[in-house]
Amino acid sequence: MVKQFFCGRQLLVTLLVIGSLMFELTRHGEQNGFASWALTLAGALYISCLLGHFILLRALQSPGGPGALAAIGMNLDSGAAWIVVVLAVTWIQDTAAYFAGKYLGRHKMAPRLSPKKTWEGAIGGLLGSIVAGVAFVLLLGLPLSVPQAALLGIVGGVVGPLGDLAESMIKRQVGLKDAGNLIPGHGGILDRADSLLFTGPVLYYLIKLFLM
Repeated sequence: MVKQFFCGRQLLVTLLVIGSLMFELTRHGEQNGFASWALTLAGALYISCLLGHFILLRALQSPGGPGALAAIGMNLDSGAAWIVVVLAVTWIQDTAAYFAGKYLGRHKMAPRLSPKKTWEGAIGGLLGSIVAGVAFVLLLGLPLSVPQAALLGIVGGVVGPLGDLAESMIKRQVGLKDAGNLIPGHGGILDRADSLLFTGPVLYYLIKLFLM
């Protein structure tokens, strides 16, 4: 099964590389063809390979007793529960960072990439992600200890903002303020999912390590 998975993924990447180069051959008269190809390929890999880890999260099966939410009829299977934990860690980190930065922010973290981000906001977000990790692991009855759940929150609280900054760097490089305008006041879907592109894969492998 694992061998088939990696072979399938390798085939997909191979077809993507060859297909995108073949497409650029039809546009050989245009300048910056290589740069366009590289950006197209990198963008496809950036989104599909990283976001695809949520499929792997959904497939995770782990033992565990019913959590506190089971008492009110919210007894999720383990795969869905792991996704909820990752989403909670990511989104609560982002929300806590926003409010901490808004009311306490003084020191800019990365002014060239994201002028509104502050170190105070990052610390507030980290605390929020730790609380989210512990709370949701307990609420959903997942088989992690409290220290492991806290570590899940710590790692998510660190890599989530890095995912946000990485997307900001990409937008600055191509001269964009937002990745789209689908969501008024927020930009495109990628602007809302940028942190998840980092937390999904990293927390998936950390969870797999804990379950070994």
